[in-house]
Amino acid sequence: MGMAILFRNEDIFNPFKRAMLDLIAEDGDTLILSTGYIDLEIADELINGIKNSFKGRHGEIIIIAGHVFDTASKHYGYRHSKNRNCLAKDLPFRGYIDFLNGEKILLNNYIDTVVDKYISNSSHYSDYYNSQLSNYKKRKPGMIDAYYRAWFKNFLRNSLQNKHLSKLKVDLEKDKTKVCWYCHINVFTWYLRDQLKVDCPNLSIRVIFATDFLNHSWHSKISMITKKNTPIASIIGSSNLTKAVWKERTGNFHFEADIYIKSNGTNISLRSDTSPFSVIHVDPRTVNENQLLGEIYNGLKGSAKI
Repeated sequence: MGMAILFRNEDIFNPFKRAMLDLIAEDGDTLILSTGYIDLEIADELINGIKNSFKGRHGEIIIIAGHVFDTASKHYGYRHSKNRNCLAKDLPFRGYIDFLNGEKILLNNYIDTVVDKYISNSSHYSDYYNSQLSNYKKRKPGMIDAYYRAWFKNFLRNSLQNKHLSKLKVDLEKDKTKVCWYCHINVFTWYLRDQLKVDCPNLSIRVIFATDFLNHSWHSKISMITKKNTPIASIIGSSNLTKAVWKERTGNFHFEADIYIKSNGTNISLRSDTSPFSVIHVDPRTVNENQLLGEIYNGLKGSAKI
């Protein structure tokens, strides 16, 4: 087993980012990302790592997201939402998340899957259908109900395919502080699906909004890759999937601390050329408790300059 204690203490080197990409590259079949916040601005680097690791293979990404104010039904009902000033309030096909929480969606033909689940399971469907139907009947009067249902299904597909992602991205680019975290996580996961569907059609993505089934905010930061339900590498700590935590050489970063554990081998190839306290390698076969605590203590003192 290999272990490294990671301290983010400089702008030019982020050991958490390097460890995360190293973890994704492991030979696993399930990637679990547990985080409070997620930024779209880090998605492309994650996507490249996922493509390299999962291309052409079967697998799953599970995202456990927390620290959002509303449940899905409240947010998309909107009248009682704490996020009612969110710029994304006029999204086409609103309310699709309320029936997808925890659903495993295969990237191959994921648009059709989402539309079918929406029609079958969402309490939002009937109201939305009826709100669109009257105008369409004026253009195409006298048709049978099956015709209108088929038209509406195609309308939903086009909305998701052509408008949903672009509308969210435009709103985020305008002012991301005015797009609530519920919709921010929404566009992050939707962007992952859109960018991975060609290279990783056999990969599924499952998003779990923890506040929909817990009474408290989800604040745990744990990343893990498993194979056949057996964990093979994990990062536990303070770092989340936001720009301030992830990016390097921006002039603004967060001091963070994490522990990276790998089951296969004792060497974790992470090292900073400028800070001796960024990555502390530990060999669990030889280190005792006092030595381990001493390593953490020295890393903390070096990072905080105490």
